Amino acid sequence: MSGYTNTVFEELYSSFAAATTTTPAAAAASITAGLPPLVIPGGYMGKLGNQCSSLRVMMGGQMTATATVPTWLFGIAFTSAVPPAFSAATPLGATAAFTPVAGAGAYFWAQIDIGLRAIAPGAASTVVTTGKFEGPLFPSPFYQTLPATNIAPAVATWETDLQYFLWPYVTLGAATAGNTVSLHWAKIYGEN
Repeated sequence: MSGYTNTVFEELYSSFAAATTTTPAAAAASITAGLPPLVIPGGYMGKLGNQCSSLRVMMGGQMTATATVPTWLFGIAFTSAVPPAFSAATPLGATAAFTPVAGAGAYFWAQIDIGLRAIAPGAASTVVTTGKFEGPLFPSPFYQTLPATNIAPAVATWETDLQYFLWPYVTLGAATAGNTVSLHWAKIYGEN
């Protein structure tokens, strides 16, 4: 690093504990159950310009898709209520529904970038989220983009001074036994 901008990169969150294996149904299910909450400190997302505030969420684990495979969808949501409790009601972004390749215990990885686009008073600032989930059970070319289309999802209800919790999740198109997700690690890097 050149040190030209004095930009600070820091790890805001890191867990290498194995999350509780998620057996998703036809509703959104957290893939971070059993891990410490993924916390974004209040006041972190407060800088615009050529060094605007941003976050990078990275995680990985195993997924099993049975021979009877419904559609899958990965996403990430946020909440602010304390104590933290999973909800997918306020998504930052999601992949398209896809049908994975059948297989057991295959690894997957995800990288999600969240950046501040506009600051407004109260719960009216805008953040943009993009990323991808990838692995050998994803259909060719073995990844799914987040968002599902070529337009980055902008959420205009972010409050810059509020603490938030992030909730990576999976939703299956039908409750089919044997489909599971086991998250093995997660990190959040603060960039600026």
